Amino acid sequence: MLPHDVDDVKQTGAAMRRLYALSCWLVAIIGMPLFFWPAETERNFAWTIRPPVTVAFLGAAYFASFFVVYIGRREPCWAHARIGWPFAAAFAWLTLLATGLHFDRFHFGATFVSVARLIAWTWLGVYIVVPLLQVALGVRQIGLRGGDPLPSAPMAAVPHGVAAALGLGLLAPGLALFAFPGPVATAVWPWPLTPLTGRAVAA
Repeated sequence: MLPHDVDDVKQTGAAMRRLYALSCWLVAIIGMPLFFWPAETERNFAWTIRPPVTVAFLGAAYFASFFVVYIGRREPCWAHARIGWPFAAAFAWLTLLATGLHFDRFHFGATFVSVARLIAWTWLGVYIVVPLLQVALGVRQIGLRGGDPLPSAPMAAVPHGVAAALGLGLLAPGLALFAFPGPVATAVWPWPLTPLTGRAVAA
């Protein structure tokens, strides 16, 4: 491998690293009540979710995303950190869209307990601000001076193919579940999903 000028390597910008760090905290905080108290979403989450297995599933998904974002946060080189950016951006924008489509399901009204209302309004704020920050900082990061380092250990063909097949295999049902959560969930999902939870799972 030829030496690569460190000045030509695009670094992960400080603002992007801070966004990754913020995202780590957010997904961990959101995942905790979902995974550990799945039967109490009427009081401790942004909307009421039933059955509890859906709640735990979503909590596990948030915890899984923590590790992807954390890996990006600790990488000084953008080529190593950027894998988490499109993943996080797609998730955030889809969740914002699902929130808008099912706004009436959230705990915004005075009939809900104060903690649930606070979480609902915080949820809305997070999923408005974070997607916009992702776009702004992503565009800024792409425009920074520098390029990718030379590859030192490319992924072998078999795991590369398995990862590609898994990604493509999840993309179609995910898009179908988001677009048509009722009929798709009824046909293929092992437990009941509402349109909102179907779209949350799809995202």
